[in-house]
Amino acid sequence: MSFGVGREDWAVIVMTGEFREDGLPLWSVAYGEDPELPGTKEEVVGRARERLKRCTKGAGDFEIVRAEPYLMHQRVAAQARKGRVLLAGGALHSSNPIGGLGLTGGILYAYCYGNALREAWLKPTDPTWTTNLKCISSDKEEDVKAQKGFFAKLNTDPGFRRW
Repeated sequence: MSFGVGREDWAVIVMTGEFREDGLPLWSVAYGEDPELPGTKEEVVGRARERLKRCTKGAGDFEIVRAEPYLMHQRVAAQARKGRVLLAGGALHSSNPIGGLGLTGGILYAYCYGNALREAWLKPTDPTWTTNLKCISSDKEEDVKAQKGFFAKLNTDPGFRRW
């Protein structure tokens, strides 16, 4: 990934991981334009060609496979949580694709969500799962006794069922 920084010719250039039939890589280039500029397909492609020449310092011939204008925006919901409903990620906010922290935000969400899931598993779930596995798969006297006690409490104590 390359970032071009500047007043006029800023851009993000990324290899897509896809290749043309001749083996050359396909690249994705995202940059900003004045929304007031004309938007016919030919005009957009023409400006993209000129921008790419400047961004790559005339690196050579290239083929533009697709060029599409994108309306830059930054939006966020008025509330992230209301009652039992929680908005996160793209449902909560939408950022421009260049430096708007969309991908970075997604990575951070995944990291935090992954850790929260792990904690949710380890704290209440893993001990219960391990105990249940031991109860149903062990024939040791102390495990069988614990199993009977567990199921007796489960069947008689409503509070125990609501951990």
